[in-house]
Amino acid sequence: MEVKKAIKKIIALGAGAIMVSATIMGAMAADLKDYPSPFLNEEMKFDGLLVVGNVASTQDVIGSIDITNGLQAEAIIEVPVEGSASTTVAVEGDAWLVKSGDKKLELSNSQSSATAEETIRNITTYIGESELSALGDGEFASKTYKQYLYFDKADSGFVQFIENTDTDVQADHFYVANGKQIARYVLEFTSSAESDVDDSDGAALSTGTYLTDFQDKKLMMFGKEYTVVTARRSGGNTAASVKLTLMGGASKGTLNQGESATLTVGDVEYEVELTYVDSSDKASFVVNGEATSKISVGDTYKLADDNKIGVSSVYYQALETGVKQATFFVGASDVVLWDTDITNTASSKNLYVDGTTNSISDANVIITGTDDNTTFKIDTIEVNMSAGDNYFVAAGEKLSEAILAEKDEAEVMFTQNWDIENKGLTEEEIGKIDIENSGDSKYVLFFNDGNGNRVDLPVGVVESDTFYFGDTYNSANASAKYTVLNESKEIFKNDYFVITDESVSDGDRKSFVMQYKGSDKYRTDDTTPPISFTDVGSGDNIDVTYKRGESIYLKYGGGSFLVENASADTSNDFQVKVDFDADGTIGDSSLVGINTKEGASIAFTTDGSGFDSRINSFSNGVNVTVSTPDADDYENLAPTDIVYQLAASGSSDQVTLTRKGGLYVTAPTGDSENSYGMNSMGTKVHQYSPTSGRPKLYIEYPAKQALPQIFVTAGAVESTESTSGGAVSQKIVPINVGAAKLDSEVIDKVGETNLIVVGGPCANTVAAKLMDNPNPCGKDFKEGESLIKLFENGDFVSLLVAGWEAEDTVKACQVVAKHGDFDNFEGMELSVKTLDGTVTKVEAGAEGEAEGEGEA
Repeated sequence: MEVKKAIKKIIALGAGAIMVSATIMGAMAADLKDYPSPFLNEEMKFDGLLVVGNVASTQDVIGSIDITNGLQAEAIIEVPVEGSASTTVAVEGDAWLVKSGDKKLELSNSQSSATAEETIRNITTYIGESELSALGDGEFASKTYKQYLYFDKADSGFVQFIENTDTDVQADHFYVANGKQIARYVLEFTSSAESDVDDSDGAALSTGTYLTDFQDKKLMMFGKEYTVVTARRSGGNTAASVKLTLMGGASKGTLNQGESATLTVGDVEYEVELTYVDSSDKASFVVNGEATSKISVGDTYKLADDNKIGVSSVYYQALETGVKQATFFVGASDVVLWDTDITNTASSKNLYVDGTTNSISDANVIITGTDDNTTFKIDTIEVNMSAGDNYFVAAGEKLSEAILAEKDEAEVMFTQNWDIENKGLTEEEIGKIDIENSGDSKYVLFFNDGNGNRVDLPVGVVESDTFYFGDTYNSANASAKYTVLNESKEIFKNDYFVITDESVSDGDRKSFVMQYKGSDKYRTDDTTPPISFTDVGSGDNIDVTYKRGESIYLKYGGGSFLVENASADTSNDFQVKVDFDADGTIGDSSLVGINTKEGASIAFTTDGSGFDSRINSFSNGVNVTVSTPDADDYENLAPTDIVYQLAASGSSDQVTLTRKGGLYVTAPTGDSENSYGMNSMGTKVHQYSPTSGRPKLYIEYPAKQALPQIFVTAGAVESTESTSGGAVSQKIVPINVGAAKLDSEVIDKVGETNLIVVGGPCANTVAAKLMDNPNPCGKDFKEGESLIKLFENGDFVSLLVAGWEAEDTVKACQVVAKHGDFDNFEGMELSVKTLDGTVTKVEAGAEGEAEGEGEA
């Protein structure tokens, strides 16, 4: 049926948004159980028209309104609340996230310079096959070996919010400082790999240089296969030196001078002709028409396509008819591993590429073993890789890219088949803590209270160049609005204060900002005048019933806070005191702390006079400290506190805000007004200090520690993001204006759009057209009943809702609007009895009894 196309199209576009209980069947037909599809599309927008007749009764219009209201109630989508979810990255392929058991790599706290606080070494000193399959066991010269990647230097790579000195961009970079270790690759034989010491003919010779048993053997290093094309004792202490020339992806050939052969490397063919051989162990070739220079044994020549040809041996007879022969390899890459003394653990040579013409100065080779001039043994092969410059790896970037950006040697990443990738910090729910000016003379602290409401707390006002803690200074107490944090001090009408149940663990507590709104005076013992407060975050009013001689409590957010009068209760708006910390007593002079919804602590201190009275002037200002009080909120590295001072600027009644220690912030190059920093919690600080105007502070505090996602990868990998734990809100998608039409407006649009047609063929010409113009017009209807019938119109669907009388039509419209209440709202056609609301499924060519009933 054509309707399959319409419904399948919607399912393909947004299966999850079609409707509750929609199904996809192998042989799909139009079915009322899929309602409100297709009239609500994948975005839950109304996709169709509602049609009533020009001569329709008022009841038909009312019925169409019922259907519209029902559709609108279902036209709801869920929208993620910005910043409320946790997003992590998963890397598919051979990859290891830098972590070990419960140990996770944390962001290093911002400091005055790039300084390591937590490096990869703090997580693990090495990884092996269990972390990366490319470090799997292998076999060489009939001996097995294991592979490891070490991070054994205390200052190896770490993540810190720092500026890339080349791009002037501040970000959470994975950073490796110039001269510091990137990693150390180790190939370790379980028992020594052995070779006889031979001459060029393969005969044992104590002074020989040929390590015959190593040559032409395969060696898999870091997931990349190499062939040892030459193995020699060479240089330094000849009796304890080794030089291994390896070629990756190599094909081997042996030719006499003048001969040619075809070798294949990958999917590329190379026609190779040996054109020259001499007694000094050199040979020349023509490769795909390209002539090489003379290549010494053990060296390579780079071809035009960047692949290489290397010579492993030359056989030369001086006679005119003598043999002149060379064995060679063509491959994609080559490296030379060379150590002039295998009896110690010091490096005597760098890693070489392109034969020995290109020394990789920041990659040092160490080979250990023994040599008794008969048997040469190798125990380990190591390559220590270090940074040739400061490498900054931003989110979404790789260490190899940072090395190339510095125009350094990419080959320092030994085998170039692995990398370190920065996938950025995990994205967590963020709570914003801001301190902003209100005009020139005030500061307000913004944070999310215990219920998640955005709240503003006045934290400073300057009057006569003197700093006070509150919103409004006035020499008359009753005309001022202060913020009171010391519960031993009285609270006047319109003052602000904070309540925090400190019996709950610090970091999990709920804090609320309250404003005292006044009270009625005491009249007689029989009266219970209210004391009124407002929750500044929600705007809710809370009345506490006052009764002389009894303990009364402000009960809010799960805590009970004792309230008492602090002045004569015989006057309206008498002063009060409140048990700010819910410990059951009033009078503690220590200041109440603030916990944000996300778990941050906000505390206030002074460098001089304390909060020892309701009206305090602070000559040295007030310090605001934002910290992470719960050690369970971070893994190991304690987040540096964020400390700022609010004070009077000293002139013109202006407030000022300055960093007072704690987390270091720095201004990006070229920007004198903004400074940034991050601590190990992942809290980001932005200090805005404009050249004119008042400084501001913006803090983004994560509800869960934001962790660096640093991966060590091998080969090709793909990454995907996953989001969890995010809050969602429901959004109503309004039905568009103009969706309702008269039949005369759409009579020619049947089959061109989705239609909901209200009223039968006697009152609606579109209904008549759908029902093939019945004569008489009501012949298909029964007295006291109505029909709900689905029609297929090409790629579109029409739904007819009509009854014997107008009241029957209204009943059917109510059934459509409440279709979810009926178990048997399915099939192509239903009949509805107006008297009792019974819904019956009509089978093709017959009527069937209902399997369920519902009252419309």
